[in-house]
Amino acid sequence: MSKMLAVLVVASMVMACSSASQPVAATPTVPEVTEPAPAPVPVPADPFTIRLDTFGDTYRIMACKANPNYDVDASIATLREPYGWLMEIKDDKMSTTRTAFVELLQKQGYESIEAFVKEKEYIDTAKPTWFETELTGRLLDMVEDCKK
Repeated sequence: MSKMLAVLVVASMVMACSSASQPVAATPTVPEVTEPAPAPVPVPADPFTIRLDTFGDTYRIMACKANPNYDVDASIATLREPYGWLMEIKDDKMSTTRTAFVELLQKQGYESIEAFVKEKEYIDTAKPTWFETELTGRLLDMVEDCKK
């Protein structure tokens, strides 16, 4: 039996040696093809959101103009609320401040003070609390940002 075992061991060694001497054919690897991600589809902006943004941007610029050099920490004067101030000066045709505000409104896309007022009325109808929460409620922050 030990002779047979020895023969089997020698035979298996010969087979192992003969198979090791033959080069193993490399299997070609196919490169993984990845398709580029599709370009994101632009979401069209909501026209009402655009109107809110335009009105808000205009209001912020007006806040800076209505409160020049306002020092939040040291000032004892009250902030001028731009919309209310605009309503006070809108009928004063000789006011240089009114003229400056009209030019500002026109640069922002409003034909006149009346067009700006109508836009506020439209916004107040569609989103009744937006003006107070997003603009007048943040007036102090807007004026602080004017310095930046």
